[in-house]
Amino acid sequence: MKKTMALMALLLPAGSAWAVGSGAYAVQSLDAKSMGMGNAVTATADEPSTLFFNPAGLALLPGTQFSVGVSPILAKSSFEHSTGEQESTKNDWLAIPNFYATHQLADNLGLGFGVFTAYGLETHWPNTGTIQYLATDSRLQSLEFSLGLGYRPTPLVALGASALYTRMDAKMQNMTTITPIDEYGNPLPDVILQQTLKGDGTALGYSGGILLNPEGKHRLGLSYRSAFHVTVEGNTKLEGAIAYETGTKTRVILPDSFTLGGAIEPNDRWLVSADLEWVGWGRIEKSEFYSEDGTSLPLPRDWKSTWNLGVGSRYKLNKTWESRAGYLYFPQVVPEATWEPSTPDSAVHGLTLGLGMNWGQTKVDLGYNYFLYVDRTIRNDFLNGTAKTDAHMLALSFTYRIP
Repeated sequence: MKKTMALMALLLPAGSAWAVGSGAYAVQSLDAKSMGMGNAVTATADEPSTLFFNPAGLALLPGTQFSVGVSPILAKSSFEHSTGEQESTKNDWLAIPNFYATHQLADNLGLGFGVFTAYGLETHWPNTGTIQYLATDSRLQSLEFSLGLGYRPTPLVALGASALYTRMDAKMQNMTTITPIDEYGNPLPDVILQQTLKGDGTALGYSGGILLNPEGKHRLGLSYRSAFHVTVEGNTKLEGAIAYETGTKTRVILPDSFTLGGAIEPNDRWLVSADLEWVGWGRIEKSEFYSEDGTSLPLPRDWKSTWNLGVGSRYKLNKTWESRAGYLYFPQVVPEATWEPSTPDSAVHGLTLGLGMNWGQTKVDLGYNYFLYVDRTIRNDFLNGTAKTDAHMLALSFTYRIP
């Protein structure tokens, strides 16, 4: 009995953190150039990161190219309770790396390999106040490996596909209160404990894409990325006046997505692009956690699939310099009833800027993205108040081309 009660106390808040951490927090930095254009690059397909956005573009990349980049991110969230109490995260800059390599096998055939992060989170709430019982330290890291091929059967059509492998590592920590029971079944005084959940898992997926009129002034692109079904296995610990540990397993879904993009070049210097992306967050209806002693705990999610928008432009100032700008919009995914502070989901507006410098075979790209989350009023079984978030993201990429 004591073991079961401890397990239930452990999993209830931590379960929330797992699901929102691995779902509604999508990392929107795959390289500096795409960031500067609001990630609206499904139909442009002229950088090694096309492996992620639309693998059909691999058929168009000349020679051999290597690209390495990093994206520092700083996000801050706060929650003002209806009582007037306010709590804020204490996050530091996080650095997210990426790497791509492409090679032209033939005039109409290209190969690509990449390592990048498409999902992740890290939030740090203080060990005081109400939120500590839902989330203190939350961290989810996913690393994705991709191997793709692009083929252009005709001058007007290019096709592509890639195989994907993702690895997920997570740590969720928060405080919890439990009521111990003595050997005679009598309740003992409540104790506050720190609980930590750690786990990891892997999954396979795929992506595919098509480009129409790939080298024309007006282009269309379509791409699809499959969902990942990751079985996460690890353990949970209670630490404090009572020590307890049990194995835990759950399944995390990273949703599939479908993107339609277009690009127009009014002249040789200027390009304008737009992407409309559907993301299948609605697949996440519930989460279920299983302990090693057979205890299970289902938790409702009821997330909503969304249509995201990205628009971007770039302008060649001269042979060396190129400027970029873009806009992003993401509707909210998590309903109010299941909102949880480890990932402060809300509708998001993103404003982006970028700059490219081209010196022969070497190219340097810079990007900046400011995310403004719409203030959100939350009233559910755990919280009553207003959530606010904003985030800054930088990006730096180096690309070297071998003819």
